[in-house]
Parts: sequence; C-alpha cells; structure tokens
Amino acid sequence: MTFESIGGTLAVAVDAHCRISEDGVLLARFAAPTATDTVCDLGTGNALLPLCWCRRDPPAHITAVEREAAFAALAQAAIDRFSLAPRITLICADWNEQEAMPQAGSMTLVTCNPPYFPFGASRPSPDPLRCAARQEDDPRMLDKLCAAATRLLTADGRFCLCHRPERLCDVLAAVREAGLVPRRLQFVQAHDGAAPWLFLLECARKGTLRVLPPLITHKRGTHTAVYKRLYR
Repeated sequence: MTFESIGGTLAVAVDAHCRISEDGVLLARFAAPTATDTVCDLGTGNALLPLCWCRRDPPAHITAVEREAAFAALAQAAIDRFSLAPRITLICADWNEQEAMPQAGSMTLVTCNPPYFPFGASRPSPDPLRCAARQEDDPRMLDKLCAAATRLLTADGRFCLCHRPERLCDVLAAVREAGLVPRRLQFVQAHDGAAPWLFLLECARKGTLRVLPPLITHKRGTHTAVYKRLYR
C-alpha cells in the first residue's frame, strides 16, 4: 500500500487492485456535493470520491460503503492518516444489507462508480478483487444498486453515477424501475470528435432531463487538464 496525492494535503491509499481512476475523479466533480449535503458513496473502494470532496468545502457528512475488506482497509487507512473520522463514516458491507446501511431517507446525495462489465459477459478474472471492481456478480446488480440508492435518498435527494455508454439503456431501465428519473446527462470524450468513453448521470424522484455539453478531457488518464484543474 502507498499513498498517492490528490493535491493539497490529502492523498488516497492505493495498491495493485485499487488506484486513482479518472472516472472516479470525474464523478466526484459531477456530483459536486454542497456543504449541507449528507452523502453516501456506494462501493467506495479506497474512498476516492469522499477524499476528493474533503479536499475543500466538504459536505456535512459522508458515509462510504464498501463490501470488499481489502478495499475498505485502504479507505480506512486514508481516513485515519488524515483524521477524517468525524467527516467520513466507513461501513464494510454490501449495499443490499439494509440492516447495515444508513437510515432510509437520510441522504441528500448518493453516488456510485459501479463495475462496468455485465454479469456473464466474459469469463471472470481469476483475481477476485479485480473481478469485484470490474464485473457485476449478479444479473440484477444495476437494479439492486438503484433500489438501494432510492431507499437512502430524501424526497428531493439525487443519485449520481458513471458508466460506459454501451450500458446507458441498462442504467436508464434500472433507474426507472427504482422510481427515479434521469435529470442530468453528460458524456465524456477524450477529444473533440471522439466517441464518448463514459457518461455521468444524475437522477432524482422528479425532474426533466438536461443533456449537458460533452466534457472533453483532451486525453485519457488521471493527469489530464481536467484532472489537474480539479486539484490545482
């Protein structure tokens, strides 16, 4: 385990299985919690999103949920190193374990950077941690994720997630089934004219969809101009 800086005084604990990801950084930027938000990050991994938010103008409180003990240990290492326990509560549990989760209707913002590859689409990696981070382990994982997010949200709360463009229809179907509607959608491109490689979506119980101009990162990776602007 090592610590990788995200600018300022904070750093994220990383190892071979869980590093800083560009999509996580972009989701943290897109969700943009305010100082009054109570936030729950589902599948937090090494707590990249919560740590990003704590760099400056943090939300009122963050609950970080991670079922993989190895990833949760990375998150806890950073929380302890930077004395963030009053600001971030870590729960090592599956988001389907309702008894372990925060109280229903208590979150103004829920976020998730879920596994991108659908259940059964390819042979699972022999490395269980790599598989957990990349591939769904349940054919209804998206449905269960959106249902868990809906349970946690206040009446006017919002749910933000990122995913691959080829899974957009699956995500929208799961969102609708959970009783939410898409409210903001933004595609991410490496450069002008390139096919999008990611989308960012905000959902809520009511609202109308706004498709935002695409976010152009100019290249791929965690040291793009967009990334550097976030942590300058």
